[in-house]
Amino acid sequence: MLQNHSWCWWALSVNPGEDNRGCAGWGQTLKFIPRVWFKTNTYEIQWRFNVESSPDVILIVTFNDFSVIQSSVCMLKNTNLHLEATVILPTRKYGFQAMKSTAKYASLWKGQPVSVRWLSQPSEWFLMKKDVDFLAKTQQLNVTELYLYLEATMKLMLDGCFNNARNFLKFVRARITNIKEKQKIKRFKASLPSPQLYFVKSPTVFHHGYLTDDFHKLYIQLNKTVSALLQENNYRVSDCLLN
Repeated sequence: MLQNHSWCWWALSVNPGEDNRGCAGWGQTLKFIPRVWFKTNTYEIQWRFNVESSPDVILIVTFNDFSVIQSSVCMLKNTNLHLEATVILPTRKYGFQAMKSTAKYASLWKGQPVSVRWLSQPSEWFLMKKDVDFLAKTQQLNVTELYLYLEATMKLMLDGCFNNARNFLKFVRARITNIKEKQKIKRFKASLPSPQLYFVKSPTVFHHGYLTDDFHKLYIQLNKTVSALLQENNYRVSDCLLN
């Protein structure tokens, strides 16, 4: 077909919205496409148009292009890495909306049934893994069994055995809850500024408070002795109040 120049390929694309202003358009055009425009879901309206057009290929832009991420390099420079905000993955702000829309319209386009029943299971696994990683740092606490269950759960999910994976996650969740209920919790408070907690860069003061937004950050640091004590006792930041 290619030799006879008779091949025709019809491709369209979808994205859930876009905001590349944080990365200055990568030196090109600045773009802002809201995810919801006059109560209309941008991603779904594109999908509906594309499915009705019956293309050969639909390009999904993009799976993990978050609006802001922190890499080890960026954190050393006290800056964030701004991307194009076209992420399909679940986020705190939008939840699983884009993932569910992808499954729904891909199913219509391909003519194949798709279930979203277990869509949140990997996210649940990840959050539990973070909890177990935190508990692993606690002195005289052995969480080897929980790691083994999490590893087995991941294998079950990869094999599509979601019902069995659900039972394993239920067990891990119960064990985590039980361990946390038995933990002794001590609260630590530090005023800002103070010898324990202080600014490493002068903050922007606005109306008798500290101004914080995309352009104004607070750069603070704990006293080394206090920091070492907190790390040794496995402290986790729970509340941060700025007056």
